[in-house]
Amino acid sequence: MDKEIASKLIKVMAESIKNDPAQFNFNINVIGTMGTASNGGIGISATAIGGGAGSTTIGLQSSVGGPQIKIAKSSADTAISEKIENLYNILSEIAEKVKTDDKGTIEKLYNSLKDTWVPGVITSVLGNILSLSLGITI
Repeated sequence: MDKEIASKLIKVMAESIKNDPAQFNFNINVIGTMGTASNGGIGISATAIGGGAGSTTIGLQSSVGGPQIKIAKSSADTAISEKIENLYNILSEIAEKVKTDDKGTIEKLYNSLKDTWVPGVITSVLGNILSLSLGITI
C-alpha cells in the first residue's frame, strides 16, 4: 500500500472519531444484588425469622437508584472526551509519521493504543494499514 494512501486512511479514521464520538456506545447495567454459585453451591440464601402480624422482618433487601450513576456522569463525559481527543491526536500523529517512514515512533504510538479502551476494530484496521504500507508486523 502506498504511504500517502495509508496516511489518508488513518486521517479519515481520526476525523471520523473526532466528528462523531457518539459512535462509541457505553452501556451501564446496574444490579442491586447478584449471587453467583460455583461448584453446586448456593449464591445467596436469606431467611427471615421472627415477626408476627404487622412485622417488617426482611430476610434480604436490596435497592438500586439512578442517582449514583448521575453523580459520576459529568466527570465520565469529561474523561471520555479527553480519551477520544487523545485517540484523535495519536492517529493524526501516526498519519504524519507514515509519510516519513518513522517506524520506531509509529510502533510506539500504535502500541499505546493496544489493550486499552480503544475498540479492537480500530487497532486491527490501523495495524493492517501500517503492515501493508510499511512492511512491519504489528
